Amino acid sequence: MRCPNCASSGLRPLSDAELTRARDDWQKGAWDRYGGYVVGGLLVVGGVALMATGVGGIAGAALIGATDVLTGSVAGAVGGRIGARTTALDEVTAARRASGLTEHPLFTQTTARPEFGHGPFESRTIGEVSARIRSGEIDPSALPVDVVRRDGQVLGMNTRSMLTLRRAGVPPSEWTVRDMSGAPRVERLLDDRLMRNQLGEGVETIRITGVGSKASSLR
Repeated sequence: MRCPNCASSGLRPLSDAELTRARDDWQKGAWDRYGGYVVGGLLVVGGVALMATGVGGIAGAALIGATDVLTGSVAGAVGGRIGARTTALDEVTAARRASGLTEHPLFTQTTARPEFGHGPFESRTIGEVSARIRSGEIDPSALPVDVVRRDGQVLGMNTRSMLTLRRAGVPPSEWTVRDMSGAPRVERLLDDRLMRNQLGEGVETIRITGVGSKASSLR
């Protein structure tokens, strides 16, 4: 069968082989998606039949009750998958929403260790990583920075990454930034951090610990 509009739209009809493959792929996952509801329906029919006999009321009610558990499990599994996908989409949206900065984000803590605590640069110092950025060995995009916009301030959540990029001389307009404003987990993390550091807002300076109570490490 010819498709009169396919040429102009760039579309083409599916071949018999492609239709067969699509049908087979759908059938392979159909039981996982709908099997719980099929079994649940059979349990309801059996439960009603038992109750109708007049002697199987308790057993019939138990079967119908099991249906709620079974279909609820299926719905929960589907809901969990949707929730996970929604979380991933939220992160992608945040990354797309971010734009280049014109000024450095403010710090959200008063002190920080010189070493990265996790990630690809774990145990490396700010000075080591910044030197490798200046030499071209590391691309600045390897140190993404999450920010939260609050009360007219841009607050940075990745302290050591921010310090490293600043020491390497990378302007904020070239940072890889994700705007996480409104993300519940990040907003809670920001609130906790500000409270621990007895801050009501972001600050422009920070002390790197490791060389005394009033000195800042340059490692």
